[in-house]
Amino acid sequence: IYATTYYTVDGTRGLFLSENFGESWDNIGPSVSPTKIDRDKETIYLGTRHYGVYTSHDEGETWEKIWEGSGTALRIQEIQSSEDITFVSTLAYTYKTLDNGITWEKVEDFDLLTIGTICINGNTIFAGSTGKSGLYVSRDKGITWERVLSFGNYSVDKIVYLEGIYYAGRYNPETCKYSIFKSLDDGESWSDIGPNISSIDKVNSLATLYAKPPYLLATVSTKGAYKSQTEMFAPRKIPFLEIPWNYQNESELTDNITSYFDHSYPLLGYSYFYEPHEYGNTTLNFLGYEDTQPNLYYSSHSGTDFGLKYGTEILAPASGYASYYYCEDCGNSIKIDHGNGYQTTYMHLQDEDLITKTDPIWVNNNDIIGKVGLTGRTTGPHLHFEVLKDLNMDRTFSNDFPMGRTDPFGWQTSITDPWEEFVWSDILGSHSGTDSSYIWNALPRELSETISAGTEPGDASSITLDNKYLEFLDTKNFFTAKITSYINPLLNQATDILSYIKNTSFIFDAIDQTKNKIGYMDNFINISIEINPKSLQNIDLDTIGVYQWDKLQNLWEKIPSTFDEQLSKIQATTNHPSWFAVFGEKIDSVPPETHVAVSGSQDDNWYTEYPLITLVSDEDDLDFTVYSIDNGNLWHNYNQPFYIEKDGIVNLIYKSQDNNENMERENNYTININTEGIKTDRIKVKDAKFTLQ
Repeated sequence: IYATTYYTVDGTRGLFLSENFGESWDNIGPSVSPTKIDRDKETIYLGTRHYGVYTSHDEGETWEKIWEGSGTALRIQEIQSSEDITFVSTLAYTYKTLDNGITWEKVEDFDLLTIGTICINGNTIFAGSTGKSGLYVSRDKGITWERVLSFGNYSVDKIVYLEGIYYAGRYNPETCKYSIFKSLDDGESWSDIGPNISSIDKVNSLATLYAKPPYLLATVSTKGAYKSQTEMFAPRKIPFLEIPWNYQNESELTDNITSYFDHSYPLLGYSYFYEPHEYGNTTLNFLGYEDTQPNLYYSSHSGTDFGLKYGTEILAPASGYASYYYCEDCGNSIKIDHGNGYQTTYMHLQDEDLITKTDPIWVNNNDIIGKVGLTGRTTGPHLHFEVLKDLNMDRTFSNDFPMGRTDPFGWQTSITDPWEEFVWSDILGSHSGTDSSYIWNALPRELSETISAGTEPGDASSITLDNKYLEFLDTKNFFTAKITSYINPLLNQATDILSYIKNTSFIFDAIDQTKNKIGYMDNFINISIEINPKSLQNIDLDTIGVYQWDKLQNLWEKIPSTFDEQLSKIQATTNHPSWFAVFGEKIDSVPPETHVAVSGSQDDNWYTEYPLITLVSDEDDLDFTVYSIDNGNLWHNYNQPFYIEKDGIVNLIYKSQDNNENMERENNYTININTEGIKTDRIKVKDAKFTLQ
């Protein structure tokens, strides 16, 4: 906690730091009369009454004065910092730094305006004048600014953001009193929420307290402090889609995710504009988590990948007109126009059992439209699911690519969705991304609870989500516990032995009252997870354990765990909020081996008739065998021997998977076919020279 003092405290003044929740304080700042304090991960920024700004890059050990001189002109009215940008305002000018305080640039839009409050929320930044110049907003991280006309020509006392809502202190001319105004639409419109105090008193400061429910706090000159309960952030919802496969538990919707819609640049397959190189390995998902591969897959992804078993029947999640298309990357694909401005797409389907391969056909909710396959560019069986929005409601989607791409899981965090605000130009014109609404009928699998401090020794608070139970022992501090069902984790360790136990993946976040995540708890957390016994087939029960994700080392680390086979429940203890999942070692981790037999008449290694192909495996519990004769673009189910009915050099690719989901690596077998008697003599080329280009 940082605090600034105008007068001396025990002979000292300036900046004070507490590292024990305010129990004790140390003076770490220069001996000046400060006005404002903020910081980013590298720099502390201290504003003063007469000497401008001081910065420290070593946690307050040394300080550097930014501007020469002194006096009223260097009085600092506001400092606001994020990890990307910091603003500092004097009585007449506003400055910004993009390199942690090393260099500064004047914001010329605010010359001779007294900017007394700034609120940074991702790319969106609000700046308020303490005069009668009103409120300004930038939607591009401070590059351009425009006036918020709906706010009026009034002094802005303070502006803050909490859970999707902006709050600003402002004079109300209708009541001739000061009040708090809120905006639910990103600053487009504002409404008075009180407390309507006399015109001689003003809102000196606003602060937010994150909890469930959250609170807004205000200090008012001569009146003291006020508090008001506010709303929690809720994503936009337009629910109309069922889960597109037969499921046992709604948590499968997130548990089967292997790749996310990338909210940074979901431009996969768009050849006119690419995401910048520096973002080429990062993905931002609908929960606001951003990470690199392989922790989050995959950058520029325009849909959601569900890791479903080969042959899983895909169902229409809502009625509409279904049509077929094929591309080398997508494989067999079905699109459904649902008639409500949304189109859903299903890629990599098997060649067999498609609902249509010709004209569009009407499908009803839960009709089978195809089966999970391996067609197109894919390394394993999965469903690529994509949603496109009809932006101009002209009942066609061909002119909405890629701008209308939208995430069916919505945007489930209160920070601004960068895809919704993204604007770009290419040879096709000017474009902008679109908003994402949660369009599933199944509810999001998450829960938040505020855990109270000061419980007696032995007392506990708890939170339960589905089959996951967390118990907090001897809590010393208030915090909000948030548990979110998460995705099918991909093991990046060099092992095929461990197997993920379905429906056990979740993220636990502990969030303090300033909405900062807590890295380590002052108390221990008991974790208890009920496991479906059916998910333990082929698992050595003695090896089952709870693992937590170590972000620094990029690996899963097993924590002490106890598995009760009778109750099918596993328990563990930790003090570190993290991503958790249950793994166990496979009993059988050996993939099957498939052998090929080719029969037919030959002449000098060329088959003079179409050869008969037989694929054989010694595996007793074989699940499926697939093959391709076009270099893996189209895969076919192998059910019986088949003929290759084309001439030329054919690369036969084949592989099998057993019932324990051990998949064989691809096998290649070259077959020369010449049924038309074309000359195939080899020619020796002498004295050839090759140059590498």
